[in-house]
Amino acid sequence: MVHIQYAIDVVTRAEALSSAALATESGIRSLEAGHVLVKAVGVGIVTELREKYPDAEIIADMKTMDMGREEVSVAAEAGADLIIVCGAASDGVLLSAQKEARSRGVDLLVSLMGVKNRLSRARAVNDLGLHRIIAHRGIDDDFLWTDKEPRQQLSQLAALPGISLTLAGGINARTLREFQDVPVERLIVGRGITEAPDPRSEIRDLLDAAPRQPAPAGTGAAE
Repeated sequence: MVHIQYAIDVVTRAEALSSAALATESGIRSLEAGHVLVKAVGVGIVTELREKYPDAEIIADMKTMDMGREEVSVAAEAGADLIIVCGAASDGVLLSAQKEARSRGVDLLVSLMGVKNRLSRARAVNDLGLHRIIAHRGIDDDFLWTDKEPRQQLSQLAALPGISLTLAGGINARTLREFQDVPVERLIVGRGITEAPDPRSEIRDLLDAAPRQPAPAGTGAAE
């Protein structure tokens, strides 16, 4: 099944742990310590999630734009399995992060948030040997993935050979049905769960709506 990755974008430790407990009890197995959470309470929250949920996949959204090696080292040391870095960073930063990730036995997700030419940058990042790409709409962005141009770009990204695509931004059980034809490895959901009237029910609906078969990691949708 496609991974449902829960982005915990709250600002207190208590809220984060409460959200993680609800999510795991409802069937979520991928927990993301969101960027604002890591900033607000420190990377120790990654360690707490790792210790409380040893069988879960733990993701640290570091939004890395500089010091790739150091940021990956900090997140990996804290217990992250996956670390989110910014595709808008320089190639040097990405290569430094990649080298450290390999040495630590962790992996990277490269976010295209803020990148103007997503298709071109995704190709370039893939050429660097980084294959796991997030089509990432930020909370403050003024577009929807269902808008004509973003939707077209999303289909083009999914068709790139060698890319494993993740979709993030504005995803919930209802909107997910708009993307059943887009092969993705994972879906990142944050406010769609956190701000739902009934988060448990929303998680159940998301898990039911998620495609059964993810796009093969590292092979891209074109294969």
